[in-house]
Amino acid sequence: MKRNIQFFTHVVPLLLVVALLLTFAAPAFAEGGPGKLPKGAKTIPLSEVMKEWKDVPPSIGVNGGMDPNYLFSVNELQEMHEKTLRAKQYYESRHISPNYLGSKTLSVGYYPEPDDDDHVNYCGPAATLVALSARQPTSASLLENVANEEWIHKPDPPNSCAPGVCMWKVRDVLNNRLNTTHYVRDSAQDANEFYSWVVTDIDHGYVLVTGVLTTYMPGWHVTAPHIVAVHGYWEASGDHQSVKYIETSSPHAGYNGPYYQSEERNRFFDVFVRDNNAQAK
Repeated sequence: MKRNIQFFTHVVPLLLVVALLLTFAAPAFAEGGPGKLPKGAKTIPLSEVMKEWKDVPPSIGVNGGMDPNYLFSVNELQEMHEKTLRAKQYYESRHISPNYLGSKTLSVGYYPEPDDDDHVNYCGPAATLVALSARQPTSASLLENVANEEWIHKPDPPNSCAPGVCMWKVRDVLNNRLNTTHYVRDSAQDANEFYSWVVTDIDHGYVLVTGVLTTYMPGWHVTAPHIVAVHGYWEASGDHQSVKYIETSSPHAGYNGPYYQSEERNRFFDVFVRDNNAQAK
């Protein structure tokens, strides 16, 4: 009898608290987002969501990479999982025919990083301006303000991604400035998942921001952790898709190439993204 009393006085209240947390953990999407899960859609238990996160390929942890000191809340983990599921369902639903071809490019502003020593690590703030410009008028003069909001001048700690910025700060600035909850911080499992995020975001009017490593990227002659803004995609055939991205970096930072770039989607993820795998999607 004593065990039964302890169960109701200790275990039941704990279960109620967990249930409430999961109830309020449902993500809120901005207007124009992928929408609610359809009836009967399968979801994964929170324990599996957390296991998925642990299985993501490791990131080098700077300039858009995974912040080793950042702890994701239950709500954030649930948002990441729910949004990934919605993107998968949206992406699969649009390919009704195996011959379906599609493409879309968002109009964005011009925000090259200043070509000097003081701005060689400003790819995060510049990519943020690109993403903002797809949704609202954005002045290049905001670069320094956004850089400060993303903690670019703060040392480690608290900025674990110094001398660059962490992707969770990019997420926060985008959501704050757009007055939305659209963006979540995540890391794609593979090229297919990454591309489904790109298509879903672009089709709903949002730029996807991602970490990359420059080793084999066109126009680069140095290896560096980097952040770019994906503003479009192009499908030439059922088996060939490309992503369109913006390069804001300067020659001083090691980049000599055009502002507008594109790459085949598998190569983009496997060669550019995988070693600095962090997205604001």
